[in-house]
Amino acid sequence: MQYMAATPEEDRRRAILDAAVTVVVERGYAAARVSDIAKRAGTSTGTVHYYFPTKVDVLDAALQHASERSHARHRAELAALNEPSEQLLRLIDLQIPDADVADEWSIWLEFWNEARRRDELRDRNHEIYTRWVGMIETIVRKGQRQGQFSLDVDPADFALRFAGLFDGLGLQVLLQPSLENRWRLRAALRGVVERELLS
Repeated sequence: MQYMAATPEEDRRRAILDAAVTVVVERGYAAARVSDIAKRAGTSTGTVHYYFPTKVDVLDAALQHASERSHARHRAELAALNEPSEQLLRLIDLQIPDADVADEWSIWLEFWNEARRRDELRDRNHEIYTRWVGMIETIVRKGQRQGQFSLDVDPADFALRFAGLFDGLGLQVLLQPSLENRWRLRAALRGVVERELLS
């Protein structure tokens, strides 16, 4: 399969969104300014507005962009593994809020906070969160079909609880980013997998 190279316009749009994600992480959603985004992207505010007419447009697109980037990273990493048990344990390591993915967690924290005030972001959060939970559920179902995971577990229920535990403990690690807390999060999540799916 041949992949077409991105056009200059697509590259410029992506650079703006990458810059917007960085600005939101550094300043927060409410304090982010188009001029900050333009400066970070190495372009002008006029160029930013060419692609995104308003500040809300560029910030909302940045949140979506961050989600797509995270999902693509997960897919690429998990596709290299054949065993569902390996995939689920790898997913834990991929999402622990360490130096590599702390910005992803930060942008989600901003997203959730803003979504409390805006219905359209609540709808988008529902779509994105459903995809995240669905990824976990798909791995569990695959593991059950292959005889790796217990059939006593409801995949949809497990996925929802697992994602909720991950989110709650992950936010605590984001706020208290010590190596000890990251390892405690990892141990807690792996423990759930081992007790409920692999026992």
